[in-house]
Amino acid sequence: MKHCSRPQVSNTSILSNCVRDPCMNGFGRQLSYNQPCPPSWTTSPTSPGFACARKVANGPKWSGSSNTDNDWRRLTVTRRPSWMSLLWECVMTNLLLLVLAAVGAMIAIRTYNRQQVHDVEKPRQSQRIARLWEYFEMTSRRQNWDAAERSLLQILKYDHKNTAAYNQLGMMYVRAERFDDAIACFDIASSLAPSVASLYNLGLVHFRVGNYQEAASALQKVVDLEPTSKRMLVFARVLQQLGEYKKVVDVLKRTVDMDPNERNLAYLAEAYDDTKQYKKAEEVRQQLQQTRQEPAPTFSSEQLQTLK
Repeated sequence: MKHCSRPQVSNTSILSNCVRDPCMNGFGRQLSYNQPCPPSWTTSPTSPGFACARKVANGPKWSGSSNTDNDWRRLTVTRRPSWMSLLWECVMTNLLLLVLAAVGAMIAIRTYNRQQVHDVEKPRQSQRIARLWEYFEMTSRRQNWDAAERSLLQILKYDHKNTAAYNQLGMMYVRAERFDDAIACFDIASSLAPSVASLYNLGLVHFRVGNYQEAASALQKVVDLEPTSKRMLVFARVLQQLGEYKKVVDVLKRTVDMDPNERNLAYLAEAYDDTKQYKKAEEVRQQLQQTRQEPAPTFSSEQLQTLK
Protein backbone atom coordinates (compact mmCIF):
# COMPACT_ATOMS: atom_id res chain seq x y z
CA MET A 1 0.00 0.00 0.00
CA LYS A 2 1.33 3.43 -0.97
CA HIS A 3 1.69 6.38 1.38
CA CYS A 4 1.13 10.09 1.01
CA SER A 5 4.19 12.33 0.98
CA ARG A 6 3.89 16.11 0.73
CA PRO A 7 6.20 19.07 1.34
CA GLN A 8 5.49 21.62 4.06
CA VAL A 9 3.29 24.40 2.75
CA SER A 10 3.12 27.82 4.38
CA ASN A 11 -0.11 28.87 2.71
CA THR A 12 -2.62 26.47 4.20
CA SER A 13 -5.54 28.42 2.81
CA ILE A 14 -5.02 26.65 -0.52
CA LEU A 15 -6.18 23.40 1.03
CA SER A 16 -9.44 25.01 2.11
CA ASN A 17 -10.57 24.97 -1.52
CA CYS A 18 -10.13 21.23 -1.78
CA VAL A 19 -13.21 19.04 -1.87
CA ARG A 20 -11.51 16.30 0.07
CA ASP A 21 -7.97 15.53 1.08
CA PRO A 22 -6.91 11.90 1.27
CA CYS A 23 -4.94 12.52 4.44
CA MET A 24 -7.55 14.66 6.20
CA ASN A 25 -11.10 13.81 7.21
CA GLY A 26 -14.06 16.02 6.54
CA PHE A 27 -14.15 17.65 10.01
CA GLY A 28 -10.76 19.38 9.90
CA ARG A 29 -9.09 17.24 12.57
CA GLN A 30 -5.35 17.17 12.72
CA LEU A 31 -4.12 14.09 10.85
CA SER A 32 -0.77 12.94 9.58
CA TYR A 33 0.34 12.25 6.09
CA ASN A 34 1.90 9.10 7.43
CA GLN A 35 -1.39 7.22 7.14
CA PRO A 36 -1.88 5.12 4.04
CA CYS A 37 -3.94 6.50 1.16
CA PRO A 38 -6.51 4.41 -0.66
CA PRO A 39 -5.25 3.16 -4.03
CA SER A 40 -8.10 4.79 -5.89
CA TRP A 41 -7.00 8.22 -4.54
CA THR A 42 -3.34 7.92 -5.48
CA THR A 43 -3.34 6.10 -8.79
CA SER A 44 -6.18 7.79 -10.61
CA PRO A 45 -5.45 11.30 -11.98
CA THR A 46 -9.17 11.98 -12.01
CA SER A 47 -9.63 11.28 -8.31
CA PRO A 48 -10.57 14.21 -6.00
CA GLY A 49 -7.41 13.78 -3.99
CA PHE A 50 -5.16 13.96 -7.02
CA ALA A 51 -6.97 17.02 -8.36
CA CYS A 52 -6.75 18.70 -4.95
CA ALA A 53 -3.04 18.04 -4.75
CA ARG A 54 -2.42 20.00 -7.91
CA LYS A 55 -3.42 23.19 -6.10
CA VAL A 56 -0.59 22.90 -3.57
CA ALA A 57 2.39 25.18 -4.13
CA ASN A 58 5.38 23.53 -5.84
CA GLY A 59 3.13 20.63 -6.69
CA PRO A 60 2.61 17.37 -4.82
CA LYS A 61 5.09 14.59 -4.80
CA TRP A 62 3.36 11.28 -4.59
CA SER A 63 5.82 8.76 -3.41
CA GLY A 64 5.40 5.16 -4.20
CA SER A 65 8.13 4.11 -1.80
CA SER A 66 7.61 1.68 1.00
CA ASN A 67 7.54 2.31 4.75
CA THR A 68 11.33 2.54 4.80
CA ASP A 69 11.15 5.98 3.20
CA ASN A 70 11.01 8.33 6.24
CA ASP A 71 11.38 11.61 4.38
CA TRP A 72 7.73 12.61 4.98
CA ARG A 73 6.60 16.01 6.11
CA ARG A 74 3.49 16.68 8.13
CA LEU A 75 0.92 19.35 7.56
CA THR A 76 -0.84 20.63 10.70
CA VAL A 77 -4.33 22.01 10.44
CA THR A 78 -5.22 24.20 13.43
CA ARG A 79 -8.72 23.80 14.69
CA ARG A 80 -10.44 27.12 15.32
CA PRO A 81 -12.12 27.56 18.73
CA SER A 82 -15.88 27.41 18.68
CA TRP A 83 -18.15 30.23 19.85
CA MET A 84 -19.05 28.20 22.96
CA SER A 85 -15.44 28.05 24.11
CA LEU A 86 -14.98 31.78 23.49
CA LEU A 87 -18.11 32.54 25.47
CA TRP A 88 -16.92 30.32 28.34
CA GLU A 89 -13.53 32.04 28.47
CA CYS A 90 -15.21 35.45 28.51
CA VAL A 91 -17.51 34.44 31.37
CA MET A 92 -14.65 33.00 33.44
CA THR A 93 -12.52 36.12 32.89
CA ASN A 94 -15.34 38.38 34.07
CA LEU A 95 -15.93 36.19 37.12
CA LEU A 96 -12.24 36.37 38.03
CA LEU A 97 -12.26 40.16 37.72
CA LEU A 98 -15.36 40.37 39.92
CA VAL A 99 -13.73 38.20 42.60
CA LEU A 100 -10.58 40.34 42.59
CA ALA A 101 -12.64 43.53 42.84
CA ALA A 102 -14.63 42.11 45.77
CA VAL A 103 -11.45 41.10 47.63
CA GLY A 104 -9.94 44.55 47.08
CA ALA A 105 -13.10 46.23 48.36
CA MET A 106 -13.12 44.07 51.50
CA ILE A 107 -9.47 44.91 52.24
CA ALA A 108 -10.14 48.63 51.76
CA ILE A 109 -13.18 48.52 54.08
CA ARG A 110 -11.27 46.68 56.83
CA THR A 111 -8.35 49.12 56.58
CA TYR A 112 -10.73 52.08 56.84
CA ASN A 113 -12.49 50.60 59.88
CA ARG A 114 -9.19 49.97 61.64
CA GLN A 115 -8.10 53.54 60.95
CA GLN A 116 -11.35 54.86 62.40
CA VAL A 117 -10.93 52.76 65.54
CA HIS A 118 -7.31 53.91 65.87
CA ASP A 119 -8.33 57.57 65.53
CA VAL A 120 -10.89 57.12 68.32
CA GLU A 121 -8.60 55.16 70.66
CA LYS A 122 -5.54 57.38 70.27
CA PRO A 123 -6.83 60.31 72.40
CA ARG A 124 -8.05 57.91 75.09
CA GLN A 125 -4.68 56.17 75.14
CA SER A 126 -2.87 59.50 75.51
CA GLN A 127 -5.07 60.40 78.47
CA ARG A 128 -4.36 57.06 80.15
CA ILE A 129 -0.60 57.50 79.67
CA ALA A 130 -0.74 61.04 81.11
CA ARG A 131 -2.57 59.79 84.21
CA LEU A 132 -0.03 56.96 84.62
CA TRP A 133 2.86 59.43 84.49
CA GLU A 134 1.22 61.49 87.22
CA TYR A 135 0.78 58.36 89.31
CA PHE A 136 4.46 57.44 88.73
CA GLU A 137 5.66 60.85 89.93
CA MET A 138 3.48 60.64 93.03
CA THR A 139 4.64 57.12 93.96
CA SER A 140 8.27 58.06 93.29
CA ARG A 141 8.07 61.00 95.70
CA ARG A 142 6.66 58.63 98.31
CA GLN A 143 9.37 56.08 97.43
CA ASN A 144 6.77 53.46 96.69
CA TRP A 145 8.95 51.77 94.08
CA ASP A 146 6.71 48.78 93.47
CA ALA A 147 3.78 51.00 92.51
CA ALA A 148 6.08 53.20 90.44
CA GLU A 149 7.36 50.15 88.56
CA ARG A 150 3.82 48.95 87.86
CA SER A 151 2.86 52.35 86.47
CA LEU A 152 5.86 52.35 84.12
CA LEU A 153 5.09 48.84 82.93
CA GLN A 154 1.50 49.91 82.31
CA ILE A 155 2.75 52.85 80.24
CA LEU A 156 4.87 50.49 78.15
CA LYS A 157 1.83 48.28 77.67
CA TYR A 158 0.03 51.15 75.94
CA ASP A 159 3.13 52.54 74.22
CA HIS A 160 5.90 49.97 73.81
CA LYS A 161 8.18 52.58 72.16
CA ASN A 162 8.16 55.08 75.03
CA THR A 163 11.88 55.72 75.56
CA ALA A 164 11.30 57.90 78.64
CA ALA A 165 9.53 55.02 80.38
CA TYR A 166 12.38 52.65 79.52
CA ASN A 167 14.95 55.10 80.90
CA GLN A 168 13.03 55.65 84.14
CA LEU A 169 12.50 51.93 84.56
CA GLY A 170 16.21 51.30 83.98
CA MET A 171 17.17 53.84 86.64
CA MET A 172 14.81 52.16 89.09
CA TYR A 173 16.44 48.81 88.37
CA VAL A 174 19.90 50.33 88.94
CA ARG A 175 18.70 51.63 92.31
CA ALA A 176 17.47 48.13 93.13
CA GLU A 177 20.79 46.65 91.80
CA ARG A 178 18.93 44.69 89.13
CA PHE A 179 21.65 45.45 86.61
CA ASP A 180 20.64 42.93 83.95
CA ASP A 181 17.14 44.38 83.80
CA ALA A 182 18.59 47.89 83.75
CA ILE A 183 20.87 47.01 80.83
CA ALA A 184 17.90 45.58 78.94
CA CYS A 185 15.87 48.76 79.48
CA PHE A 186 18.67 51.13 78.49
CA ASP A 187 19.52 48.98 75.49
CA ILE A 188 15.93 49.12 74.21
CA ALA A 189 15.76 52.87 74.81
CA SER A 190 19.02 53.50 72.93
CA SER A 191 17.92 51.30 70.03
CA LEU A 192 14.57 53.10 69.71
CA ALA A 193 16.06 56.59 69.96
CA PRO A 194 19.85 56.75 70.47
CA SER A 195 19.88 59.76 72.78
CA VAL A 196 22.84 60.84 74.89
CA ALA A 197 21.02 60.06 78.15
CA SER A 198 20.13 56.48 77.26
CA LEU A 199 23.60 55.74 75.82
CA TYR A 200 25.35 57.28 78.84
CA ASN A 201 23.21 55.29 81.28
CA LEU A 202 23.87 52.13 79.29
CA GLY A 203 27.61 52.75 79.37
CA LEU A 204 27.61 53.43 83.12
CA VAL A 205 25.74 50.20 83.93
CA HIS A 206 28.06 48.16 81.71
CA PHE A 207 31.02 49.77 83.47
CA ARG A 208 29.44 48.98 86.84
CA VAL A 209 29.12 45.25 86.10
CA GLY A 210 32.51 44.98 84.38
CA ASN A 211 31.43 44.85 80.74
CA TYR A 212 34.18 47.23 79.69
CA GLN A 213 34.02 46.60 75.96
CA GLU A 214 30.26 47.29 75.83
CA ALA A 215 30.75 50.33 78.07
CA ALA A 216 33.46 51.71 75.78
CA SER A 217 31.23 51.24 72.73
CA ALA A 218 28.33 53.13 74.32
CA LEU A 219 30.48 55.92 75.79
CA GLN A 220 32.29 56.43 72.50
CA LYS A 221 28.96 57.39 70.95
CA VAL A 222 28.24 59.69 73.88
CA VAL A 223 31.48 61.67 73.59
CA ASP A 224 31.02 61.90 69.84
CA LEU A 225 27.54 63.37 70.24
CA GLU A 226 27.92 65.66 73.27
CA PRO A 227 31.35 65.61 74.91
CA THR A 228 31.66 67.01 78.43
CA SER A 229 34.48 66.89 80.94
CA LYS A 230 32.69 64.40 83.17
CA ARG A 231 31.76 62.05 80.34
CA MET A 232 35.28 62.18 78.94
CA LEU A 233 36.73 61.19 82.32
CA VAL A 234 34.38 58.21 82.58
CA PHE A 235 35.32 57.16 79.05
CA ALA A 236 39.02 57.46 79.93
CA ARG A 237 38.55 55.21 82.97
CA VAL A 238 36.87 52.57 80.82
CA LEU A 239 39.71 52.69 78.29
CA GLN A 240 42.20 52.39 81.14
CA GLN A 241 40.50 49.17 82.26
CA LEU A 242 40.86 47.83 78.72
CA GLY A 243 44.58 48.69 78.71
CA GLU A 244 44.32 51.17 75.83
CA TYR A 245 46.61 53.79 77.39
CA LYS A 246 47.33 55.71 74.20
CA LYS A 247 43.62 56.34 73.73
CA VAL A 248 43.43 57.37 77.39
CA VAL A 249 46.03 60.07 76.72
CA ASP A 250 44.11 61.38 73.71
CA VAL A 251 40.83 61.51 75.64
CA LEU A 252 42.40 63.26 78.63
CA LYS A 253 44.10 65.82 76.39
CA ARG A 254 40.69 66.70 75.00
CA THR A 255 39.37 66.87 78.55
CA VAL A 256 42.11 69.30 79.62
CA ASP A 257 41.44 71.45 76.57
CA MET A 258 37.78 71.63 77.58
CA ASP A 259 38.39 72.17 81.31
CA PRO A 260 42.01 72.59 82.51
CA ASN A 261 41.33 72.11 86.22
CA GLU A 262 43.59 70.37 88.74
CA ARG A 263 41.82 67.03 88.57
CA ASN A 264 42.03 66.76 84.79
CA LEU A 265 45.69 67.79 84.75
CA ALA A 266 46.54 65.21 87.41
CA TYR A 267 44.82 62.44 85.40
CA LEU A 268 46.69 63.50 82.25
CA ALA A 269 50.05 63.39 84.06
CA GLU A 270 49.29 59.85 85.28
CA ALA A 271 48.33 58.82 81.73
CA TYR A 272 51.68 60.09 80.44
CA ASP A 273 53.42 58.04 83.12
CA ASP A 274 51.51 54.92 82.01
CA THR A 275 52.73 55.40 78.43
CA LYS A 276 56.31 56.16 79.63
CA GLN A 277 56.21 59.75 78.41
CA TYR A 278 57.88 61.09 81.51
CA LYS A 279 58.97 64.41 80.02
CA LYS A 280 55.40 65.32 79.06
CA ALA A 281 54.19 64.13 82.45
CA GLU A 282 56.64 66.52 84.12
CA GLU A 283 55.45 69.41 81.94
CA VAL A 284 51.84 68.73 82.92
CA ARG A 285 52.80 68.64 86.62
CA GLN A 286 54.52 72.01 86.28
CA GLN A 287 51.36 73.37 84.70
CA LEU A 288 49.45 71.89 87.62
CA GLN A 289 51.69 73.72 90.12
CA GLN A 290 51.12 77.00 88.33
CA THR A 291 47.39 76.44 88.45
CA ARG A 292 47.52 75.87 92.22
CA GLN A 293 49.62 79.01 92.83
CA GLU A 294 47.31 81.32 90.89
CA PRO A 295 45.24 83.52 93.26
CA ALA A 296 41.50 83.33 93.22
CA PRO A 297 39.82 86.06 91.17
CA THR A 298 38.60 89.09 93.09
CA PHE A 299 35.66 91.29 92.21
CA SER A 300 35.05 94.93 92.93
CA SER A 301 31.87 96.14 94.62
CA GLU A 302 30.54 97.33 91.26
CA GLN A 303 31.13 93.91 89.72
CA LEU A 304 29.46 92.19 92.65
CA GLN A 305 26.44 94.42 92.21
CA THR A 306 26.16 93.39 88.58
CA LEU A 307 26.37 89.72 89.54
CA LYS A 308 23.45 89.96 91.95
